[in-house]
Amino acid sequence: MQNHNIDFDICGIIIDLLLITTILCIKHDKTWRAKIYLILTINVFIAQVLNIVTVFAETYLPPSLAGFNNFLAVIHILAVNSQPSVYCLFLIAMTTTRKRLNKIKLALLFTPAIIEFIVICTSPFHHKLMYFLQDGTYHHGEWWNFLYILAALYTAFGFFFLLYKKEQFTKSQIIICLSYTILAIFSYAIQAAFPKLFATGFAVSISVLLIYLSIRNPSRFIDSKLKIFNVEAFID
Repeated sequence: MQNHNIDFDICGIIIDLLLITTILCIKHDKTWRAKIYLILTINVFIAQVLNIVTVFAETYLPPSLAGFNNFLAVIHILAVNSQPSVYCLFLIAMTTTRKRLNKIKLALLFTPAIIEFIVICTSPFHHKLMYFLQDGTYHHGEWWNFLYILAALYTAFGFFFLLYKKEQFTKSQIIICLSYTILAIFSYAIQAAFPKLFATGFAVSISVLLIYLSIRNPSRFIDSKLKIFNVEAFID
């Protein structure tokens, strides 16, 4: 643990907890957008907690507990790599409000994510994504880079979906959602250069916080010309 800097993750966890508590206290917001946003925030929170827990387990637990370490690693990888697909789902929900999402289109879009889920869950058996040696050290498998490719594809989809549906987003929401992509890519680059510096989760937490502030911006619920509550205010 002494070789890893977990300060950013601790800060991110605090932000996530504040967001989750705030969202759960707002009982009236029953939209798909709110539900999926909560899932995204919990996802980010779990990923950051497991960033710390998995490093602690790998450092201090004996090699005889490799099965437990495998379990933690699988949950951690699932939490981290499901974030881009959940973010895409959130953007789609932003354009539907209370309407039911198209299940067929969603099934096609998230088929790669379902396959990824299966591969990650079975990785302790085929060792293509990650594995532990007999001395308890953790290593990436030959398929590991495919996780980055899939994350990049969903991030790109989210980017182009945002541009395609830009008339359904406010200008501030577009800027903030695009910042999610930029911050994520930037933090991945930092993580690659400094593997022991856990900064990716913190960058995503900041992005998620900014998205929340844009969603709950009071000016969104006021008609700019009439200065009265608009349709969005009554829906929310």
